[in-house]
Amino acid sequence: MRTEKITSSQTTGTRVFYFNGGTLQAGNGNLGATPFMNSLSDAFIRNGGAVVDSQGFSIIISQALEHSNVGGDNAIDGGLTKLGTGTLTLTGTNVFTGPITNKAGTLVLTSPSTYTGAVVVNAGTLQMTTAPIIQGGTTVSNGALLSIVQQGTATLSLSNLTFNGAASGPGATLGLTTTTANNPNVALVNCGTLTLNGTNTISLAAVNVGTLALVNYVGAMNNQPSNYTSGEGVVVPNTTFLLYRQPSYYTLDANFGVMKDNWSIGLFGSNLNNTHASMFTSSAQFIKAEVPVRPAVIGLKLGATF
Repeated sequence: MRTEKITSSQTTGTRVFYFNGGTLQAGNGNLGATPFMNSLSDAFIRNGGAVVDSQGFSIIISQALEHSNVGGDNAIDGGLTKLGTGTLTLTGTNVFTGPITNKAGTLVLTSPSTYTGAVVVNAGTLQMTTAPIIQGGTTVSNGALLSIVQQGTATLSLSNLTFNGAASGPGATLGLTTTTANNPNVALVNCGTLTLNGTNTISLAAVNVGTLALVNYVGAMNNQPSNYTSGEGVVVPNTTFLLYRQPSYYTLDANFGVMKDNWSIGLFGSNLNNTHASMFTSSAQFIKAEVPVRPAVIGLKLGATF
């Protein structure tokens, strides 16, 4: 469906819109002085999901997007998919339960909403303030951008965060825009496990804040369910299913470079604190075996574009 606006002139009564797999296309920007979608009693997302194509316009949905109220629909709805160039901004407090996928253009999340589903940035840009909470895993594809804009001293809470880069830069990009009130001793992005596949980029906005904390932290975990026999103190395991407690650890990574004309040079490092922590411990071969974190790596990259 292609339309210039979805709204209601009424302020009471039932004014409901259902998303269920069809594509909603913007036929204009925010026509008039009000958002593209607003003033409804409810906007529900069913199993088919909400698919919105901004069609090159900059549009705002201030209407809260809610989980389906239809009996028999799944507990996890179809979520939100953003298509097309242009920008879609969500300002309502959203409570849908499905995933968020950005396939083109820019999707902006500004409200203090808690999103329980996964977030995938296949292409384009996902821009977030530090207000939302993402409980599902977040994945950024090669060529895509996750942009985080700080509000005051606030930080952003994510679940696991994965950047799927390329063999060479820029790969997937994390863009950070901090305020002058930023606390350099507190990480701006708080996540479970940070995974960097291939070459990726961190882009820092030109704000005078001194130092930024850029750390990958992995919390303590067990290799087996807690009711398994502990392997602590066992010299020669008599089973392949001993329980080991893997301590938490962190790694410090950095990547800095300069570019002029068609030449670039960059200095990169991973696991700069050279931790020897175990990523996985087991007795699978009747010995205590550990998979260590990759040791510290420091390198210099020289590149040219033709």
